[in-house]
Amino acid sequence: MGDLAESRIRDGYTQREIDAGVRMLDCIEVIEQWQPVNPRSVALRMCLHIGWRDDPGTDHFHLYLVTNDLRSHIYSDRIASFIFVDEFVWPKVLASFLNTIRMCDRTTWEASVEELRKRFDWEYEGMP
Repeated sequence: MGDLAESRIRDGYTQREIDAGVRMLDCIEVIEQWQPVNPRSVALRMCLHIGWRDDPGTDHFHLYLVTNDLRSHIYSDRIASFIFVDEFVWPKVLASFLNTIRMCDRTTWEASVEELRKRFDWEYEGMP
């Protein structure tokens, strides 16, 4: 394998893909560059990978990012997992996510997850 990082294999690349120079785009790279035609008319389902400090593992939390112009079209019993913004401006959206996550930070991961579940849909929701 030479000097290739073992993590590239763990990230889902085959040796053949690595040798060919294949690179998968992370969704963060795509969304940072995305410019919607109308930034006031956006609805996205997003997945945040959130983990404890210095721990490589993460849990997945799902949410809907919707602009206020589309708010009247939302019919859901899980409105807590919606984040509404006036317009899609990625740096502002990211700051909002990070602020919400900081507000959920507790002394243990379990307590943090409990708070995160009030704002996002957790990947293990409904499981015993």
